[in-house]
Amino acid sequence: MEFRASSLPFCPRAFWLDARLKPASWRSYAEEVRLWRGDGIHRCLQYWMGQAGILFGDWECPVCRMTLGPDYVVHDVLGPPGQCPRHGNTLRYREYELSYEGLSGHPDGLIPDTAASTESFSLLEIKTLQHRGFKGSSYPDWMTIKKPYRPHIEQANAYARMVPRLKGLRITNVMIWYVSIDRPTWQPKVFEFAPDEERFQRNLDVLHEIKNQDLDAAPPLCDPDARNPFCQFAEPGYCTMRTKDLQRHLKEQELG
Repeated sequence: MEFRASSLPFCPRAFWLDARLKPASWRSYAEEVRLWRGDGIHRCLQYWMGQAGILFGDWECPVCRMTLGPDYVVHDVLGPPGQCPRHGNTLRYREYELSYEGLSGHPDGLIPDTAASTESFSLLEIKTLQHRGFKGSSYPDWMTIKKPYRPHIEQANAYARMVPRLKGLRITNVMIWYVSIDRPTWQPKVFEFAPDEERFQRNLDVLHEIKNQDLDAAPPLCDPDARNPFCQFAEPGYCTMRTKDLQRHLKEQELG
């Protein structure tokens, strides 16, 4: 069972349902397009922030990465990162891979709090949004967002508490940049907050609760605050189904 920070906050009921129902993947062509487009914007921003000398972290040669030989990586450096001595290619940003007590993920970047200083950092998380959303959608769009979306707060805050533990780097601030997918050259909407240890510990507690779930017992109650708008169980109605009705459905499924 994988616990990615990008899926925070975790819902114990959703994990229970996932283990019992084993639903098909939610990935689709449209979803893949959205993910790849967002990934491209991330890489572009990281490249130019590195060239501007405001992004700190690991840097790798994109050609070395695609070959069978050893990767060329420069660790814990403030950009601009320079070039690969083998191929001459400009080094690209490589996000830190973090794993702590079963929670994993990779933050989008670290920005020094003061120019040319690497004593303390702001943790950066980049999010891409549709410029204008669909009517009735529960997911925010770039034009109307007024505050950071809660799952994004949970994710970025988790990274801000994991980096000091795993990398020994001091994080004093968290920034979430919202970039319009349709107008990526427009200035991003920026929200900032201080790292919150209590919030991080709450998420770890839920993670450990999920790890210890008894799949033969009754499913946990639905937590509206933990639900993700992309939860695959919300539309079929399993999330709000009464426990006895859900258990009858599972029994019928096993017998069928």
